[in-house]
Amino acid sequence: MMLVAHSLWLLCAVMAMSAAALSYDTKDLRLSVTSFDGGSRLKKSFASARDLPAEPETLTMEPDDVIKLAFFASLSSGEKATGEFLPHQAWVVMDDEDASRTSIWPLQVRGSSSSASWSMRVDRLSPNLKRKMVEAGPNHPFRLTLILASFAKDPRSTIDPLTLPLLDVQFSQSMLSRFESQKLPSARYEAELADGFHPQPFHQHTFQVEPWQTMPPKAVSLGSALVVLVAPWSILLALWRPLFSKTVSLSRSASALLACVWFIEVLAFLHWVSVPVWVVFPAAGAALVAAMLGGRSALSQSWIRTSA
Repeated sequence: MMLVAHSLWLLCAVMAMSAAALSYDTKDLRLSVTSFDGGSRLKKSFASARDLPAEPETLTMEPDDVIKLAFFASLSSGEKATGEFLPHQAWVVMDDEDASRTSIWPLQVRGSSSSASWSMRVDRLSPNLKRKMVEAGPNHPFRLTLILASFAKDPRSTIDPLTLPLLDVQFSQSMLSRFESQKLPSARYEAELADGFHPQPFHQHTFQVEPWQTMPPKAVSLGSALVVLVAPWSILLALWRPLFSKTVSLSRSASALLACVWFIEVLAFLHWVSVPVWVVFPAAGAALVAAMLGGRSALSQSWIRTSA
């Protein structure tokens, strides 16, 4: 018997550790680089994030290249990341080694299929990003990275974020010269930028501390609940104690009234703990109707025996 109990305890411990170590993964990830006329320069697919190399492949980009990415979000347990496990935030990030030049593209993960796709034409990069590439110089590597993350509602739904390097890209001198020779911003745009109408905020992400991470221990919450529930009734019973010897036997109407009052008190406590409103309100309404019908005559009765 002790052996069986010990085995069950070990199994529960292993399940808890595996649940705590849950993280995001990808399925059927497809990465391709094609030219505008349809020629393929790179085409790879990976069954999961573990199949991607630690150091991604380096590719020199051409002006008409199009980078495409498609994947399905999943969990490290193999399940599809849907419902409460759907990634709340997904990005493709392009940055260099010292992260001084960063550009971010947000992705939309579809709730029904937990899939997402993204594409980028090199010749349609933002002017700000092209300016950063010109400043970095030729053959300066930029890394494309996929990031999946979410905010947990409770400790059981905590999922570690995924940071997945996809591809290292670099740009030749001829391509940077083309970027540099493109039309400069207008005088109006530069004036608006100088006056602060077009601020460039620093891209920095921090994971918010969830409310359940700062809540008091369950023992403190349970003690507070018991104090709130028991203290008023203890004071009331202490005030009624001198009258117990004079109390007459309760009638059915009085018993029904007191039972309804106690039932409403219990419903209020259960609602405070976890029971939703759409369960508490109908039950409380039924108790009020029963108190009005069954305990109405009890309010006109004398519950205390008066001395002759």
